[in-house]
Amino acid sequence: HSGLVAYWLYRKSNDQKWARRALKETVLMKKWAHLNEWNIQNKLYLMEAEEAFSFEDIARAKSLYEKAISSAREHRQDRKLHWFSFWRFTLAFVTLTISFFSDSSMKKPWLTS
Repeated sequence: HSGLVAYWLYRKSNDQKWARRALKETVLMKKWAHLNEWNIQNKLYLMEAEEAFSFEDIARAKSLYEKAISSAREHRQDRKLHWFSFWRFTLAFVTLTISFFSDSSMKKPWLTS
């Protein structure tokens, strides 16, 4: 969210340091979007829309705002599936962790003195 604030501060102050900070945050969010599109894509569209708006590309900003809204709606519909996948992964992780720590044949150097 600091990127959104930086774009707003840039528009209010016209200070280039806020533009640079906002652009850095947008680049970082693009990297995150590649790792977790389901959770990040709509936020990335919003950041890109704010970037376009801040640099007075109104047509592009409007298009990106609409993409952000559509993406948020689309991913909200998949929320049940996402949570199911998250809990299934969590259960598998916890099961493996318990089996690892309960297996007495496994060497655990951090427990030896």
